[in-house]
Amino acid sequence: MTYLKHSKRRLSAESNITDVRRTFRNLARQIQLFQLFMSHAQDTDRSKFELPAELLQAWIYLLLAIVQGSLDAETHLSHLEKTTNLLETGMRAILKSLSVSSLLKQSSVLPTEIMSLMSLKLLNDVSNYSTVNNTYSESIKALVS
Repeated sequence: MTYLKHSKRRLSAESNITDVRRTFRNLARQIQLFQLFMSHAQDTDRSKFELPAELLQAWIYLLLAIVQGSLDAETHLSHLEKTTNLLETGMRAILKSLSVSSLLKQSSVLPTEIMSLMSLKLLNDVSNYSTVNNTYSESIKALVS
């Protein structure tokens, strides 16, 4: 009976291996990008932020996921998903703490202002033609001549 349980566990672990690799690869990419970003931050900025509780919880869920990998596939995947969510939330909290002010407040032209300028230019170009009938009649005259 115990041999049957162990063989089922082994089959479960082997069937999870591609999902586990993919998930760990994605986690590694996210962490490497975050590390690259943080390596460009000033030492004073890096010393200001506090480690969010989400990152500690993500570490615990990651350890649980590793342990559960060979025991229960559903629990394992659930812990990996929770790890990913907590990791993203924690890294986002750190990045928000580094940016004190919004870049939009420091910009000279907001995106909505650009759209307004483009609309004004378009209306000025179209306003040379008084009506649709005049526009078509001028186009037809140009084609005939």
